[in-house]
Amino acid sequence: MSHISKAGSQAPPSSPRQMKYRTVNKLIMVGNGFDLAHGLKSGFNHFIIDYVKNALITHARSGDYSDRFGRLKVDHNYHKSADNLDDDDYCLKVFNNLYNHHYEPCLLGEITSQIETKKWVDIEVSFYDLLIKIPHFRPDINSDLKHIRHLLIEYLKKEEAKTSITPHPELLKLFHEPILQREALINTIDEDKKANSYYLLNFNYTNILKKYADLMPPSRTTLNHIHGALNKNDSNGQDPIFGFGDELDKNYSAFEDLRDDSAFEHIKSFKYLEAVNYRNLMEFVESNPFQVYIFGHSCGVSDRTMLNKIFEHENCISIKVYYYKDGDKNDYTTKNYSIARCFKDKSSLRNKVVNFKYCSPMVQPS
Repeated sequence: MSHISKAGSQAPPSSPRQMKYRTVNKLIMVGNGFDLAHGLKSGFNHFIIDYVKNALITHARSGDYSDRFGRLKVDHNYHKSADNLDDDDYCLKVFNNLYNHHYEPCLLGEITSQIETKKWVDIEVSFYDLLIKIPHFRPDINSDLKHIRHLLIEYLKKEEAKTSITPHPELLKLFHEPILQREALINTIDEDKKANSYYLLNFNYTNILKKYADLMPPSRTTLNHIHGALNKNDSNGQDPIFGFGDELDKNYSAFEDLRDDSAFEHIKSFKYLEAVNYRNLMEFVESNPFQVYIFGHSCGVSDRTMLNKIFEHENCISIKVYYYKDGDKNDYTTKNYSIARCFKDKSSLRNKVVNFKYCSPMVQPS
């Protein structure tokens, strides 16, 4: 893993017109869209579809399938599904029709039904919603999420092992490009500047981003697996963090008033205390001015507490989105909706987010 040399802190100017920043850093945030762009089937949707198909295949072969979530009921027409396993929608429909959950609510049932109707799911948000709606089921819901995390980690290990990844030169070039004066807060830098250091903040459990970090200046580059890694030795001993991280949510304060520790079992803030990664990130944020680059991160509410700390910090002088483009459509605006939810100060949002004119689609290596 690459490491950063600790530079002295540079206080923000007491008055923007008295002084401009001499050195600036770059914080490169990477989410699941980055892994997907490299051909890794790492989405929650991919994982759930894989789970469903394996269950259906086992049932088709043996006439039975069960696990901690429930059991596939016998259906005389079910054998037809074995011929349609390439059809994801069909598999989800059959699975949801036949699956008999041991209890209600079931996190897995909530997830699969959402994918069937919406074609996507945020497992961590679904988990939090169930905690709020049905508090007396919290121990069961926590157990569900713990087991799903285990299954997800095993799935990702399998997918990463069979996927060959080579860093894309155009993406690497973007990591190194200078911080432009026109993209920074007014009166913070007086010219385009090369980053003094690079902080690669990996929200994925995989090691794809490490392949890029290994090609960057080792003395000026840090890779932080903020949510842990498939092999926790790659992340300072941090086990994969899977849960919810939005203490700004209006319902969160109600948790703190409860005499029920189970409400906090999968809240990310407490998981961050188990290793040094979050503290290391805050040391970087506090040290010097920085520009944020976003590659493939949804900026969703499940990470809102951390993102608010980064985005609204006085050292953050710019937020640049590399959006996803599909034909004539792109997600630049919807990505900014999510970013906006991470800001309390909407004026700061408008000043820091780089205009669409100066942003570009993220390179899709696969």
